[in-house]
Amino acid sequence: MIRNAHAGDHDAVVGMMVAYVERTPYAEVYVDPAEHASVLFAASLGQGVLLVDEVAGVVMGALVVLVTPYMGSVIAEEVGWWHPSPRVLLELLDVAQCQVVQKGATVLKVSAPSWTSLGRYFKRRGFAPLEVVYTRALTPHGHARRSQPQRCRPGTTRSRS
Repeated sequence: MIRNAHAGDHDAVVGMMVAYVERTPYAEVYVDPAEHASVLFAASLGQGVLLVDEVAGVVMGALVVLVTPYMGSVIAEEVGWWHPSPRVLLELLDVAQCQVVQKGATVLKVSAPSWTSLGRYFKRRGFAPLEVVYTRALTPHGHARRSQPQRCRPGTTRSRS
């Protein structure tokens, strides 16, 4: 059964978020996924849509969408979804689309991890590629986990000569 998540789903959803991050390439980018997953859980309950699929009292998967004003529109942006069944993932997306429209969203952004074939599916469902997202892991000081040419210091600016 697909339903809206509630506070009692916190541990199950956060646990799944962390497990997903740790077994995918996201683990190279996201630091301390448990803490951030907990913050994301709370934010999505307040500013978005957090759906879960529950079977026999067990949360099997979830979809997290944040809704925010942007450039004169209201954007709904999928920030995480996982489920062992691709069919149920698509059902979660369908339900989320209805709910974000009710929250005033005029645009829904979804991402397709680079190692999946989700992009082809999204195109068949009427989504159009708009941008490619490149990521780089940064520390609080601006250093990437891998090399980065410039150190970031508070108050540091660059001038052009």
